[in-house]
Amino acid sequence: MKKIISYLLIFTLMITALPVYAVTDPSVLKEPVQNVYLPRSGAEAIIENLKFSDVSPSSWSIEPITRFGALQIIKGYNENNAKKYRPTAPISNEESLAVLLRILGMEEAAQKAGNQLLQENPELPDHVLTLWTKGYLQLAKNMGLITEDDLDNALVEEQWELDPSESFIRRGPVTREQLAVWLVKAINSKQPDLISPKYKQKDVFNYSDWEKIDREFIPYVEAVIQKKIMVGSNSKFNPKGIVTREQMAQTLKNLDDIAYNTMNITKENGTVAYIEDSNSMGASDSIATRRILITDENGKVNEVNYEYKRKSNDQILTKDVPVLINGVVGGLLNLREGEYIEYLVNNDTKEMLYASSKGINEPYELEGVLQPLNEINNGRITITSDRGINYTFQMKSAVYNNVDGTIKVNDINVKIPNAPISSKVKLYIDNNIVTKIELAGDKVIFDTLSGIVKENNPTFNYITIMTWDGKEVTKNYQKKSVQVEKQQYYDTEDEIGYIDEMFPDFRFDPRDTTIDDVEAGDLVDLKISPDGKNVLSISAKTNYIVKYGSINQIVNNGVNGLRLWIRFDDLSSTIYDIDSNIPVKRAGQNISQYQLQEGQVVKLLINQAVFEPGTTTESVKEIQVDEYGNTVANIYKGKLGSLNNSQRTLTLLNSYELTKAGWRDYTKSKILDISSKNIEYYLDSKQISLDYALNYLKSPDIDVYVAMEKYYDDEKVLKVTFGTGRENILASDNVTYSNGNNKFKVLQSPNYINTHDGTIVVKNGKLLEDNNIVSPDYAQVILNGNGKAVIVNITKEPSNEATSIFRGRIKSINENEDMQVQSFALLKGMKWIYSPIPRMFTTDYETVIMDANGIIPQTDFLDYSEKTKVDKVYTIISDGTKAKYIIENPYCLDGVKGEIYETESGAISIKDTIVYNKTNNSWKDLSYSNSYAKINLKTNTIIIKNNEVISPDMLEKGDIIRIITDEYLITKLATKGARDVDGYIIFVEK
Repeated sequence: MKKIISYLLIFTLMITALPVYAVTDPSVLKEPVQNVYLPRSGAEAIIENLKFSDVSPSSWSIEPITRFGALQIIKGYNENNAKKYRPTAPISNEESLAVLLRILGMEEAAQKAGNQLLQENPELPDHVLTLWTKGYLQLAKNMGLITEDDLDNALVEEQWELDPSESFIRRGPVTREQLAVWLVKAINSKQPDLISPKYKQKDVFNYSDWEKIDREFIPYVEAVIQKKIMVGSNSKFNPKGIVTREQMAQTLKNLDDIAYNTMNITKENGTVAYIEDSNSMGASDSIATRRILITDENGKVNEVNYEYKRKSNDQILTKDVPVLINGVVGGLLNLREGEYIEYLVNNDTKEMLYASSKGINEPYELEGVLQPLNEINNGRITITSDRGINYTFQMKSAVYNNVDGTIKVNDINVKIPNAPISSKVKLYIDNNIVTKIELAGDKVIFDTLSGIVKENNPTFNYITIMTWDGKEVTKNYQKKSVQVEKQQYYDTEDEIGYIDEMFPDFRFDPRDTTIDDVEAGDLVDLKISPDGKNVLSISAKTNYIVKYGSINQIVNNGVNGLRLWIRFDDLSSTIYDIDSNIPVKRAGQNISQYQLQEGQVVKLLINQAVFEPGTTTESVKEIQVDEYGNTVANIYKGKLGSLNNSQRTLTLLNSYELTKAGWRDYTKSKILDISSKNIEYYLDSKQISLDYALNYLKSPDIDVYVAMEKYYDDEKVLKVTFGTGRENILASDNVTYSNGNNKFKVLQSPNYINTHDGTIVVKNGKLLEDNNIVSPDYAQVILNGNGKAVIVNITKEPSNEATSIFRGRIKSINENEDMQVQSFALLKGMKWIYSPIPRMFTTDYETVIMDANGIIPQTDFLDYSEKTKVDKVYTIISDGTKAKYIIENPYCLDGVKGEIYETESGAISIKDTIVYNKTNNSWKDLSYSNSYAKINLKTNTIIIKNNEVISPDMLEKGDIIRIITDEYLITKLATKGARDVDGYIIFVEK
């Protein structure tokens, strides 16, 4: 008896110690319980293991670390009896693989694989890796996440002897791009429908460092970016950056439903509606429980119970759930009524695995006009506020009954046909669930209409809509008094709520607009005056779609903007009139409409109004330019070889590459990628199939011309044309005449040149139609047959006349505004023309300042302190008075000129080299027998092409360049046998 009384006291103390509050929602006790979720055995140990001493309760990573620690996907360390997670430490390759495979439920399989690996390799020291690591690495190899060589490297005991640049270091830090690949491959192996590599990329190009991603990794990086699993920061993805342990936890949380579907877990949200304690005293065992009822987002009631059992031998057993509240890890006993929680449930065992609090839910009330109960079967109700805004909510099951066809108003069950439609009601809302409905006034005297705008005429003050039942209705409005709100296309992710729901009495609403902003295609709700004639208020929403295509032709409409002819991927075409105020963006920056070019791939934001089948109007609202699509990398000529169907490659025999100087770089055999779906093959002017070409056009008399599309650091076939005539290469020249279709002339040729569907026309680096050849384009033309153009390559006409290059000694600097030189010299041709007069140059944040070590910050370009630049001499590249580049480099009086035949990192090679003689202002051959030379590119080398400073990788074979240097190459060759000079200013002249 004493023992029983002792137990009773213990349980009484335990129960009274638990915080119990008044019932938040008494009606919840009348609701049927939909699901009873089980607490976890052993949760107490899990909770203790999650109390990491090095993760602050206020840390941004506390929630994902606790969440996936509770799921036992990530694990911490026990150091000197203290639990630590090491959040900022890099996560290793082996840890990353283990985490991903645990998500797939492969922990048991990893242990078995580890045992099997040791049995098959008895010579392998057992202490090389822990058992689980061996198993995970073996499974990763089996799944194709790592290679056989990677596994062999991982099992090497002396990891420090491996070369990180060539070997897989198991404890080396995983990179962001590698994690993206493993993540996609791992989940795709189990759930292919959840995530897969994306071979048609778009989002990855929004990152300024996308080119640093390994080419084969790009489809996987695109996949994680699209799913917002890994997003980077500051417009950079940082592919080679390491991943910390806390970042890994956040990445797992970003997986969201992908991870939960893979683990067969359901994520739910709800509010703790009721807490009830009870205890049961037995002869041997005694149990205390806490019953927790949760109202979910659909108004259903779920239940979970905390359990405390004390056995007769004083053994204590608990069943609990890890719960995170305000950054502190606890259990179900920490939950309070009104707590809004997110919780995870195992679909197989019905165990609640984890819960996190989002704070105490604050119920509120909202008034509005009750709308027809069209969604009553789904338990949804809609009201319209005084400002004409519609709000739709889920109702608790106690508020409506589909079986009886009733809805509860003022605590009375009302048949649906008798519901107070068009009357003002008050909704009591808890956790976005309607818990009660009350009448709030008499029946309103206005009506509402909904539909799609067919016409809005602010001049004559009327609007015509097509209602949802197919009727065309026209209503008048008073332009000055009609209230209009419109949800714009950039708000479309925020489908419910807005500012009106969050702050019902807030006066400013960014959606407030005027009647002029309502356009055809908008979805609208109209509030009509009592006489049924006038519109009092309008709530509008855009009806936007996105289309991708390429610009086929541009017509300038002057002040009215542009007319664009767009060709879409399905080969259909549409002409759009683009108003002058429509924004155009490229790489996240706004550009002028007049910077659009034929051939560019664009994404169009279109307001589409579909009034009935076959009746559609479209207007473009925004244009985004894809800089990479449809860009021609190279053009090749050769003879048709063989096809590899499995690899989707085509062999081109005896091939040449088109350069400015004609066909160059002979290759006996070149393998071309023909994996693109939209390759076109032509025989002269007729389109043919690849099979036809392989059967009938393998002839030494037939030339093959191939346009290649850029594909990251590789290329793919874009268009193929077969020529049966005699080839003739015309010198690059200006187009003097074009009929806008299939005929044009160039300056130095009196004859017409004909084009056809098979002609490869390249302009601005894009593959275009022949109607884009216009005067005075600068064109390189290859003829095949009598007057028939097989290639028309249109480029900018070379000119650097507008570029001014000065040298001057700094007199004063006004930071980020201007600078003055004491005197200056202007480069004219190869001579510096000196002037003793001071000259002022403006500068700003775009001005680039360089010395021999590279770019220096503008904060170091000063005329005071130890960083002073006063009295130093700089070369200044200017556009008028604006200094675009300020460079510290030598005073150069010598020069060389030639044609580029090879480029490499840090140098370019030229042939037909001539050297400038400054004594008599003349040019002389470098050598009569072998006139090649090498130009060394320095950190402060400036290259100018078409009045723009370009990077070395933009130089092309065949470019004619003039180099300003500080050495006389003829003397250097004669005395030292050397053919290289340092190039400090390089002009591309042709």
